[in-house]
Parts: sequence; structure tokens; C-alpha cells
Amino acid sequence: MIASTSARQATGSLVCELDIPAWRSTGAESWDTGGGTLLTAGTPRSRCWSPPDDERSAVKYLMTYRAVPDFAALAQQHGPAHVARLREFHQRGVLLMAGPLEDPMDGAAIAVFTSKEAAEEFLAGDPFVQYGVVASWTVRPWREVLQP
Repeated sequence: MIASTSARQATGSLVCELDIPAWRSTGAESWDTGGGTLLTAGTPRSRCWSPPDDERSAVKYLMTYRAVPDFAALAQQHGPAHVARLREFHQRGVLLMAGPLEDPMDGAAIAVFTSKEAAEEFLAGDPFVQYGVVASWTVRPWREVLQP
């Protein structure tokens, strides 16, 4: 009786599966896989393929903030609650990254969410939005083409 151990791994733009066959003691030293390939006990079989474009370049949602001109004092006052909300959404796995833009440090910031709903939920309860640190914001779909 043939059993197997398998693993699936995504590397770059390829997805690979490795299947390591094993069997109960039947005295057999090899078997035909059905495709004319003869394998011996423990011979790994693998295959790799490129996933469809929609898996490789999934849409994420880019949120941008533009701060009010006198944002510094308001940001300092509401910063701890804003950062706590960022951490909450990050721990939930729906906020991938966030941070201010620099040079010039004018209060502009960006964040990348896994869904439009997550971005909108974040905005609805963000202290920076509620207490006027943010003058305007956008949420736009963003298709990531190159991934780490």
C-alpha cells in the first residue's frame, strides 16, 4: 500500500509540490506510477508551476492620508490611539504595512490593506480621522506585480 508525505511551497512566482512516497512492507522494491515511470521507495516526485496572474498579483488597497497644515500638535495628542489601531489591524492580518512619508515631513502617510473593507473599517475608527489630524484620504486598489 502506497502512502506519501507531501509539501507545497511558493517560491517567487513558482509554486512547487514535493511528494515523497513510502509504503508498508510488501516486499516491493519499485512500482509503476501509472505514467510509465518506475520509482523506488522514498523517491521524491516534484512538480512546479506558475500560478495564475490573479494569484501572483493580488489586488491590495492603498490608503493615503493628507494632514491638515497644523497637524503636529494634534498628531502628538492622538498618536498613541492611532498607533494602537494600526497594531490591531496589523495583528488581524488585514494591514500589511503603514507609515508616514518623509522629506518633507508634512503629515502625509500611506498604508496597504488586504481589502477595501478593512481600509474603510480602519478609517471609520481612526483617531486621526475622528479628531481632525487628517484633511483628506483616499483608498485605491493597487495590483502588486513584484513580490518579495
